[in-house]
Amino acid sequence: MSEIIRENYELSIWERKNTSDENLLMIIGSSSMTSPYRATQPIVKTNVNGEKTLVFNLYSRYFDNEIGEFVKNPFINYIHNEALIKLRRGTKWYEFIIKDINESSDSKVFTYTAKGAEALELGKTGYGLTFNSELMNNTGTAVELTRKIFEGTDWYVEETECDKFWGATAEPLYAARITATDLSKISCIRQAKIGSYELYENSVTSSVAFPVTG
Repeated sequence: MSEIIRENYELSIWERKNTSDENLLMIIGSSSMTSPYRATQPIVKTNVNGEKTLVFNLYSRYFDNEIGEFVKNPFINYIHNEALIKLRRGTKWYEFIIKDINESSDSKVFTYTAKGAEALELGKTGYGLTFNSELMNNTGTAVELTRKIFEGTDWYVEETECDKFWGATAEPLYAARITATDLSKISCIRQAKIGSYELYENSVTSSVAFPVTG
């Protein structure tokens, strides 16, 4: 099923440094935007599994009335493969990742195809993935994730004690060692779950394992 988006929407580009740190770069189109270089003809396609694909166009050049000539669309340089695009429809938000950029034969229009981020995350196996700061798709290292998780608590990361473990058949893991400075906090932290990884410890110092991301 395909749906042309016309009313009460906004398309924007985001920079994501890791899973907990993202920033709005710019709005590239909306139902109220009238600039000649805005994103046009946004279409959301939904397959039988509920997975969404976003398609939209950008003119490569537009006529600038102030200088009286055609100039390059300023959004072009910011939209690349693996870029994070967010679509707001009313109060609902949808995330997409750019997967294909197609230039028209006359070089006047770029067509962008983005896959729903939720479906991409569910489909990841941990193999064939590229985490690159230039692509702004890093999820953060185990140390960074652990530091963020225990922010504001009496636990801290012993970075010199962190190490990678490699298995012949299992997914590679990265162990981050954490230490509590306040013994009264241990009982409550022992019961905590970190995402889908459960923290186990039998002493003041313990380890938590994450899949290798960097």
